Amino acid sequence: MRFILTFIFGFALVVINSQAADFVIADKAEALSASKGKSGGLTAVAAGNSKGQTFELSESGKFDGLVLRAEDVTSAADLKVEVFAVKGGKPTGEPLHTQTEDLPEGFGKGDSLRVNFDPPLNLKPGTYAFVLSTEKSDLRFNLAGGYEDGRLIRKNKGTKGKWAPGNGATSDLLFRFVGSKSIASGSTAKPPEDAAPLTLVKHQNPDFEPTELANLKGQPNIITVMVDDLGWNQIGVAQATFSTSPGAYVTPNLERLAKEGLCFTNAYAQPNCAPTRAAMLSGQYPARIHNDVYVVNNLNRYGGGGITKEEARFSGPEQSEDVATEAVTVAEALKKNGYATAHIGKYH
Repeated sequence: MRFILTFIFGFALVVINSQAADFVIADKAEALSASKGKSGGLTAVAAGNSKGQTFELSESGKFDGLVLRAEDVTSAADLKVEVFAVKGGKPTGEPLHTQTEDLPEGFGKGDSLRVNFDPPLNLKPGTYAFVLSTEKSDLRFNLAGGYEDGRLIRKNKGTKGKWAPGNGATSDLLFRFVGSKSIASGSTAKPPEDAAPLTLVKHQNPDFEPTELANLKGQPNIITVMVDDLGWNQIGVAQATFSTSPGAYVTPNLERLAKEGLCFTNAYAQPNCAPTRAAMLSGQYPARIHNDVYVVNNLNRYGGGGITKEEARFSGPEQSEDVATEAVTVAEALKKNGYATAHIGKYH
């Protein structure tokens, strides 16, 4: 059934198509496999947290439905599905298709949702995106890697209400369109069968003798740059990546720094951003007594995409959001040696 609502504002004519369709739990024949989504993890769709997937058509297609998989369902209420044309990697213009319905009764953890398009969705060659949003539901949809003709997109508080690429360069929603063409994610990219085994090459630093800043004839300027979400070998520096960096990463200035200085390759990373910064600032492991910056938010990750509180066997200790006041930070130590210090960017 189709309803066409027409609004006239001055000389502008706006037409909104509202197409009735059903949300149903997909049967076994159409259900998506969780194993196909493990490489990508999960992504949340909740109030104020919209997600989408771009996809490309090389020829026209007619689609009867869309299948998605929800690994975790904290609250099942409404869901809005829209399809947009894409420009510059972002949805643009009025939606080509929009529908909002309550999720089917009994929809829960691990179920695949089929969104039926009635009438079918007809798309010409081009780039499009389907978008998921909600006012009351709290869902975690499966992700998958290996889809080369699109990617996950997100719009939430973290992106200041604008569409931005999803986390991870190869993250995609686990999905399948049902229709005249086969469009689906879920295949995990595999290296060629004849790919050579990875060989680690350890480079030696030049001889050096550590000394105290006070003993140096001239105190050097010190700049520390911390980069989030950077793969350990995603820079073109052989010394720091054991010669495993792909040729796609060209960083000549970093290469020069490495050749003229030292590369530290024996260290331990923290689980995410806040504890990493705590360790850098204090020179101590963030879980050291009185520091207590273990992880972002807390160690109890039940709910929010994790296991339930009843299933959890671990009750994490209380933690701090900041470096302990009694800790001597690197900035304080540098100031005692005549330096002026500045922190630019985020802490958390």
